[in-house]
Amino acid sequence: MGMCGPSKEEARKTRRAQKERDREAKALEKKKQEAAGEEGAFANAAPVAVEPEPELPASVRDRVDALLGMCGITATGNLGDDVRAIAGNIGVEWTNLKQTLEACEAQLGV
Repeated sequence: MGMCGPSKEEARKTRRAQKERDREAKALEKKKQEAAGEEGAFANAAPVAVEPEPELPASVRDRVDALLGMCGITATGNLGDDVRAIAGNIGVEWTNLKQTLEACEAQLGV
């Protein structure tokens, strides 16, 4: 008697592979439903206003240059001297570069 179809072992492998694909498809569908449910839970939520963070210049040099421009002072190219000039112009006492720069920014509302 000849064989007309796949062997029993091949048929088992095919069924196992199909069952695994079915499980994966069900798991994916479940995840999609859960995600849709989470989105739906917030569908009627009141919108929340989010104020954007104020953009600050990226580097200390940029921050100092911005203050120099506000005060109309020409940059010397030396951060310490530039911060001292700004501080002297607006009446902030020099302590160190970081603290003085922050005090100058606070004084000028930056």
